[in-house]
Amino acid sequence: MRVVGGILRPLTAARPCGGAPGSSPRPPGVLRSLGLVAVAALTVSCGGSGHGASGSGEEASGEWPLVAAPEPPSAPQPANALVSAANEAMAAAGFRARGAAAGFDGGEQEMLVAAEGTVHITVTAPELAEPGQMFCRDGVMYTSVSLHVARLRQAGDSVTVPAELADHFIGSQVGGDCRVLWEIPAGATPDPRYDRADASPPTRAFVVSDEQGEPLEIHHVVAEGEPLLLRVERPVDTASGPAGDTEFLDHGEAGSPPLPADSAVVSAEEFRSLLEGMSTTRP
Repeated sequence: MRVVGGILRPLTAARPCGGAPGSSPRPPGVLRSLGLVAVAALTVSCGGSGHGASGSGEEASGEWPLVAAPEPPSAPQPANALVSAANEAMAAAGFRARGAAAGFDGGEQEMLVAAEGTVHITVTAPELAEPGQMFCRDGVMYTSVSLHVARLRQAGDSVTVPAELADHFIGSQVGGDCRVLWEIPAGATPDPRYDRADASPPTRAFVVSDEQGEPLEIHHVVAEGEPLLLRVERPVDTASGPAGDTEFLDHGEAGSPPLPADSAVVSAEEFRSLLEGMSTTRP
């Protein structure tokens, strides 16, 4: 998961009688995480006695063979294709994530990502009188003034905010789209040492390493079925987030958070000008 300002297969089943090849519907969502089911021998009896051809010469099983050979395993995918598939699955589902908040000792943050792309981050920390908020949509980040000011004060800046701006948001471009806040980096590679074969469901690890090969981020993705991201582990602080674990939950149930009203948003330049104006008018 990316945090601004340094700031988370196919199910092979018996085909229905009389259906066309490949027409059986696939279970949606998490049902596909049941994994690949290899069918070694499938006996089908549709419209007949199941004892071969009838006396009239008609086939008892229609167009289906009495025994279907097991489907061959799919060819291994390159690492970048697997990472891309996981990111696309997460984007299509929407989800919730929670973990440590960067820059705030003991702070926590929760992220909601809607299937249409909107991101909402809530930060709670002892330094914040009330939860700070961030929204992102179409490459624009909206940061609550209270959260932005808390960060400025942490950096040693003495900031006084006009009362009329206390409940406003500062809008700024993040570049690209909002997926940079959470997606698995393209450079993550599979590392079986961190796979969790005994977990429920089993997960496969994609690791971002430093120049010495030490893991910076370990992304745990469902190994069979829908490749959903379940957890990110960071042994150390990185540009993507603080050390600790981020859990990814409620896939497909995150909803769509509303953006701040236009009247409650100022640009970074406008906010800076207002603060500079206040400093020049002080006695």
